[in-house]
Amino acid sequence: MEQRLPPQLLESCGVNIGEAYGVVNVAMSEIILNVAGVCALVGESKANLISMQLDRMGSQASKIMDTRQDKAMRAIDLGHKLITLAHGYYSHTAAVELSLNKEILSAIRPQLNNLWQPVGEARKKNGGSHQFLKMAWLEHDQFNHHIRDELDRIWLTGALIHSGDALGNKGDFGHAPCLELIYHLRNAAAHNNRFMFTEGGRRRLSKHPAHTRDGPSGYPTNSIFEITPDLEGTLLMWEFMEAGDILDALKSAGYYLHEFYSQQQLQIK
Repeated sequence: MEQRLPPQLLESCGVNIGEAYGVVNVAMSEIILNVAGVCALVGESKANLISMQLDRMGSQASKIMDTRQDKAMRAIDLGHKLITLAHGYYSHTAAVELSLNKEILSAIRPQLNNLWQPVGEARKKNGGSHQFLKMAWLEHDQFNHHIRDELDRIWLTGALIHSGDALGNKGDFGHAPCLELIYHLRNAAAHNNRFMFTEGGRRRLSKHPAHTRDGPSGYPTNSIFEITPDLEGTLLMWEFMEAGDILDALKSAGYYLHEFYSQQQLQIK
C-alpha cells in the first residue's frame, strides 16, 4: 500500500515586495511608537512657515507705516505752507501801501539808496533779463491808476491756485470740508474769478460738503461760508468772499492739516 507524506507548509520564497516598491520594511508598531517624532517634524515645518508669513506681513506693515508716516509729514509741511501763504498777504499789502505813499518814499529814499540794491532784475530763459530801477517804479504814477485795484485779486488768485494744486484734486489728504472748500475756491479763481461747476464737480460736492463749519480747534472762524451749486456764475472776489475770508479759508485748511496729521503721526509711532 502506497504511503503518502503529510502535506508540507509552503516556505517563504524570500521576495521582499515592499522594499522593491520603495516602502520601508518597518513594523507598524514601530511607526506608531514614533508618532511623537513625526508630530514634532510637522510642527517644526508649520512653525517655519508661520514665521516666514509673519516676516512677510511685518515687512508689508513696515512699508505701510513708512508710507503713512511720509504722508503725515507732507501734510504737516503743507499745512505750514498754507498758513505762511496767508501771512504773506500781509507783507504784500504792506509793500503795496508803502509804494503808494509818496511822502514815506521820499523820506526813506536816502536810506534805500544806500542799503538797497537799486536795480531789480527779471531773468529770461535765454540768459537775458529785464532790468529796472526799483525806486523809479515804486514812485511811478501809472502804478496807482492801472493795476493797484487788481493786485490783491492777482495775489489771492495765485495763492488759491497754488494751494489747491498742492492739496491735489483727488483728495490726497482727505475730504474734510475745509479742504474741499479750497478745492472749489481754487477752481473759481482759475475760471476768471467765477464759480463754474462741471458734472463731476457737482457730484463731488454732493458727496463731500465744502464749508467753514466745524473747523480746526487751532483756528475757529466766526463766518460761515458754504459752497453750493446755486453759486454758479457768482464772483468769488469780491461778491462771495472778501480778502480776509479767503485768508481764513487758507489758514483753516493749514491748521486742519497740522492738527489732524500730527495726531495721526503720534498714533503711527
